[in-house]
Amino acid sequence: MGENKIAILVPGPSLAATSLLRALLFALGPVIYAAHLAAATLLPAVALAAWWLAAGQGQGDLRRDLVRGWVWVPLLLLMVASASWSMAPAASLLLAARLIGLALCGIVLTGILGRFSPEAIIRLAVPLAWGLCAASVIILADLALGWPLARAMDHRPPVLPITDPYIYSYAYSRGDDFHAIALVPLAIGLWRGGRRRLAVVQFILGALAILSCAQLAAKLALGCGIGAGALMLAAPMLRWLLPVALVMLGALLPLVPVDPTPAEWCWLVEHKPSAAERILIWNFVDRNIRERPILGWGLDGSRRMPGGKERVWVTTCDAPPDAPFPSINSEVLPLHPHNAVLQIWLELGGVGVLAALFGLVASLWRFYRAHPGRSAAALTAMAAAGLPVALISFGIWQEWWVSVLLLNAAMGIALARVPAATAR
Repeated sequence: MGENKIAILVPGPSLAATSLLRALLFALGPVIYAAHLAAATLLPAVALAAWWLAAGQGQGDLRRDLVRGWVWVPLLLLMVASASWSMAPAASLLLAARLIGLALCGIVLTGILGRFSPEAIIRLAVPLAWGLCAASVIILADLALGWPLARAMDHRPPVLPITDPYIYSYAYSRGDDFHAIALVPLAIGLWRGGRRRLAVVQFILGALAILSCAQLAAKLALGCGIGAGALMLAAPMLRWLLPVALVMLGALLPLVPVDPTPAEWCWLVEHKPSAAERILIWNFVDRNIRERPILGWGLDGSRRMPGGKERVWVTTCDAPPDAPFPSINSEVLPLHPHNAVLQIWLELGGVGVLAALFGLVASLWRFYRAHPGRSAAALTAMAAAGLPVALISFGIWQEWWVSVLLLNAAMGIALARVPAATAR
């Protein structure tokens, strides 16, 4: 173990910090499945426990960690500045303050994990994997029993009568997304670190749990993570495609028309109304992006867009217009665009997109240059798995979702640093 690396099983305060950190990592999977909003509390808790462990061994250099996160400063400053042209300045400032706090926790956690020894990273990955295994077993047991636990967790009034118990599994959707992003990087890191049985077991159980639930975004994330991880292991030089794809996606997505034919629209409304609803939202957002393309409408402006609260009532093409149970009964823009790229364009404009791309691409570039070869597979799989969820599901500023992304990023970067056969 190098002299600057942090050990993980040392008597005294370090042992207490280690125990706390491992307990928190074990709890991540089950807690986020059961109460996804807790992710915004777990991120600061994990960062604090990691700092306690590092500080106990003379490695708690917060200044160094924060300086390494300078690439995100332009985006964070723009969030604060956007309050000056926002429709609700106080709300923008409050959200910016909360996001800055979470970002600092993520930056510090990533820096501290970067000073842990490879053996220590594997010892931390083990409880995370076992926690996700426990969550997977609970979900599979709930499936076998007809989703009684998911029914108890789902307190939302249904828009349509629920006749298929499978729909209740949406109660696990947030946990599914966290799990799908973490699954492949964790499997790669554990495999390279010598914990191959655990790597296989947690991957199989996790994949079965994710596939058994109704959340499509999590299934897409799982497929993208597997594909990207396998591709990077087979052809490591292709890792540079990810920054290029991010730049193209950020720059060109608002220019891509979404205009289904009448036949395609009828099929979507009948078979996948959530996709039809996304198209209505994205087209509305696109029109408003064109009104303020440079600086946007201000942070959190999605909640207050003019016309965004108008009702949308869409029935299937063969149903009467006043059908009692429409396929879509929602607002034109319900809280956020369900697309990270479009939301940044809408609220922070092209300048915000440039700032976000600068942070992402600079971070990937720095890591890829420092860790060439197959070590990039875990981080690339994590990023690729997070993309489909970010593009079709949640608001990019939701604090639990930001925390999930930062926790996965910190662990993905740490696991990517683990050399092959670290432990036996």
